[in-house]
Amino acid sequence: MRASRRAASAEHAALRRGLDHLATIASLAPLLGLLITLDGIVGSFIGCGGEKSFCMAAVVERLSNAMVRCAAGLLVGLISLVLYRYLLIEWQSLRCDMENATLELANTLQRLQKGTA
Repeated sequence: MRASRRAASAEHAALRRGLDHLATIASLAPLLGLLITLDGIVGSFIGCGGEKSFCMAAVVERLSNAMVRCAAGLLVGLISLVLYRYLLIEWQSLRCDMENATLELANTLQRLQKGTA
């Protein structure tokens, strides 16, 4: 029984470690996207020595590039969060299944031992 629980515990720890990495990505990706966006916004307001409409077009282009980076960071964060939640539920289900299998094995072994005694 102890050996079965130790093996299950080792597998749970290995699976959980991967989930923790995914949770870290899910929490950091939107923040990095926002940081990159802020950098893009600041960089978009550079001096322009040309015509007013040309300068506005250049600023709008840089701002749109900054917004695309923000959207990419949010998208990565949302996908990571959805995958994390899904895998966490599956991990918990697997943990319950392994616990039930361990108890069933112990019960079967105990019945076999009583039958031979």
